This record gives sequence, C-alpha cells and structure tokens, in this order.
Amino acid sequence: MSPQKPKRRFKSPHGRTVTVLGMSGRCVVFMREDYPHPCQQPLEKFKAEYAEVTDDRRPE
Repeated sequence: MSPQKPKRRFKSPHGRTVTVLGMSGRCVVFMREDYPHPCQQPLEKFKAEYAEVTDDRRPE
C-alpha cells in the first residue's frame, strides 16, 4: 500500500482556504472550510484565481 499524498491547499479570491480533492474531467474538485459538500470549478478559472498555500500555517 502506497502512502497517501497530502492534499494541496489553496487560498480563494475571497481569502478562504480550500483543499483540493482531485479532478473531474476538466474541473478541480475541492472542499471549502465550513461547507459540507464538494465544490468544483473549471481548471483554467481555478488556476487563475486561487493561490497555493505552501507552508503549514493557515493564510490570514
């Protein structure tokens, strides 16, 4: 059994942190904090509007 990759986190245009779950077709599937359902957005829009969080601290 291979080790699970850590999920990548990104900061939304509204300053909230999202966690990427994967891809569905040409869309990024992610979870928003404090929202119970997965969300999705076209890959190009996601790449243009979201910035990856690269350290272990949560963004301000």
